[in-house]
Amino acid sequence: MARFCGIILFFLSAVSLTAEDVIPLETLPPAAFRWTWTAKGMKELVRNTNLDGLPVRIAGKEYKRAITGHAPMSHIYHLDGKAIRFRAEIGMDDASSRVQPDQTAKSSVFAEIIVDRWCVFRRKLRPDEKAVPVEIDLRGKQQLELRGNYGDVFTNQNIVCCNPELTVVSEPEFLRTAERWRAITRAADSHAPVYPDAPDWKTIRISKITFGSFRNAYRIATSGQELIIVPEFGGRILHYSVPGGKNLLYHKNDPQRLATRMIRGRAGDFAGGHFQRFDPVLYFYPSDPVLKHGCYQIEFPAEGEIVMRSAPCPVFFLQYEYRLTIMENQVRIQNILVNTAAFPQKLANWPITRVDMRRVRKLEMSDGSEIENDKEFQQKIRTGYEIRKQAERVSYTLTAEDGSVFRMTFDPPGKNGLHVFFNTGFAELESHAPLKTLPPGGKNIYSEWWRLE
Repeated sequence: MARFCGIILFFLSAVSLTAEDVIPLETLPPAAFRWTWTAKGMKELVRNTNLDGLPVRIAGKEYKRAITGHAPMSHIYHLDGKAIRFRAEIGMDDASSRVQPDQTAKSSVFAEIIVDRWCVFRRKLRPDEKAVPVEIDLRGKQQLELRGNYGDVFTNQNIVCCNPELTVVSEPEFLRTAERWRAITRAADSHAPVYPDAPDWKTIRISKITFGSFRNAYRIATSGQELIIVPEFGGRILHYSVPGGKNLLYHKNDPQRLATRMIRGRAGDFAGGHFQRFDPVLYFYPSDPVLKHGCYQIEFPAEGEIVMRSAPCPVFFLQYEYRLTIMENQVRIQNILVNTAAFPQKLANWPITRVDMRRVRKLEMSDGSEIENDKEFQQKIRTGYEIRKQAERVSYTLTAEDGSVFRMTFDPPGKNGLHVFFNTGFAELESHAPLKTLPPGGKNIYSEWWRLE
């Protein structure tokens, strides 16, 4: 009898060690997601139907369970090492095969699965093709992202993830984890630090001001330059000029109003000035609102020194920081990335400054090339124009309409040399820091120097 009981206990223990729970993923709200485009307007979460509210069909086969979206689609789930695997059948809804007016190409969309910020699955999908079965091992992983990335014929890039299942060790424990991360994401989105009065510096003038819709901006002025920083809007520099001069930086008139158009989990880049993105670009832009447009904490450690720091971003496991050192006629900007993930990430800074081309007569680059901002060039950039060049040094020199000269230099030179994007009204002066593998808590720092003459 004792031997029999022992066998039963051993059997029950083995079952408990291998027990698995399966969660239909369409029933689990993601921690962060992007509203999906439809021909009738944006929709929040679309489940178990296509974007028209009709049954989901892929190559004629009907599916009752599905997560539906349109590129760019992004659904993020935090796992905390408590998941085992993800399974689904992924394809394009048959509605994607409808021909649009003036359509000359066949529709397509890229299905991507990102695990711990690394793309583990990518497939180009087309209408009328059978769904692709997918199984992803998630043991020990922290985050899962389901994505639909841009393909061909934008209005038909409908992607469906059918019969999506997440196998976990314990459903009750996993659901508690999911709710905790949704709360973390909400807190990051609504981060609202208290902004101090301007410090009492001796030789540099600084004051707290209202700038457009923002009540917590700071104007810093020396005898050679003037800048305005807005920590409550992504830690951006939105004004740079000679004292009393016209702003050389491009920005929208009312960026706060535009920021309210944020799409949950991701947001467009609705303003200008100085900010940073990050490499490698596994992600479509626009990007996360916590880093791009969120409220940053601000500190003044010493005269002429300013630190602006974002909330930790639970989407990308990153924190941004800008350290400014103000001198008489120049500014050093340290663009900093902090890896807040529990795993290493290979990352690099991608600082960008948008300048107002209405104020610029000429742009010179460190490879010796020049651009005259004449009518012919203005016509050329109406639909976007990009320059990428290898260069040992990365620097830009702008001659303004008032004769002032704005020089921007990066240190170290970066991996991709010169990078400028032009569009109607503005130019993006950019550089890319060398990629570096950052351990948990590790930082990447990329410096640039601004000088006015």
